[in-house]
Amino acid sequence: MDDLVTQKISFIKRFKSRQHLRLHMSLILLATVCSGLLATRIMLALQLQNVVVRYPLAVLFAYLTFFIGVKLWLKYVASFMAVRSSRDTSTASINLFSGGSGSGSSGGGTKIGEAFRGGGGGFGGGGASGSFGEAQAVVAESGAEVLSTGSEAGSGVAEAAGSAAGDAVSGLDLDDGWLVVVVLGVLGAVIFGAGIYLIFAAPIILSEAAFNFILAAGLVRGAHRLQSGDWVGSIFRATWVPLTLTLLLSLVAGYLINHFFPGVTRLSELLKHL
Repeated sequence: MDDLVTQKISFIKRFKSRQHLRLHMSLILLATVCSGLLATRIMLALQLQNVVVRYPLAVLFAYLTFFIGVKLWLKYVASFMAVRSSRDTSTASINLFSGGSGSGSSGGGTKIGEAFRGGGGGFGGGGASGSFGEAQAVVAESGAEVLSTGSEAGSGVAEAAGSAAGDAVSGLDLDDGWLVVVVLGVLGAVIFGAGIYLIFAAPIILSEAAFNFILAAGLVRGAHRLQSGDWVGSIFRATWVPLTLTLLLSLVAGYLINHFFPGVTRLSELLKHL
């Protein structure tokens, strides 16, 4: 188990330094937002005009699209690794996970399964040379990075939400449904803040998901004895808080819009009323 933990930390450290993970996460989030907007258009075309139902359904559809985007990205990563490991002959150019210098190549290229083994020239690099003390240091460094990112993102959300709420209150009469605009402003700030957080934390989130995906695929020795190879769980743990906030705020916003402006089905109509 300790060997597998060490391999995971080594993988995450090398993988996040060799992939453009923040760019990949940005593209996934772009597809997520577009899918949410598309979902609202489709539901309007199907005569589902009740915003109390439509907004939360659009959020859930966008979240499902996010998971689909991550799954497609994981399949791309796995296929890319498989192609390189079967086509290249230089260990130095394909050994993404071992950190070896190429002396362990046997002419046919390093296989993915071999690259994850803890033996000499394997995943951990130089057999057992990667000490657990170094692994703990990397974990501490990664954890500090994520906590720092989360703190900055949380501060950004709070500032954006306060700014949006202040602008809304100052620009509206209290009798005009100002609470609707405040909630919509907070909702937009939460979505924006969540996007910023996921982009900056992408090196950790996507690297861990990639390792768990490969682990679940049985490419790591002893993976069938481990129950933690769950990329879905790792992604959900990193995103359930933004999902919950967005879902609740969309439900509240839909209720308030329906209460103060019963005939409104689009945000453009709401702006005209305001």
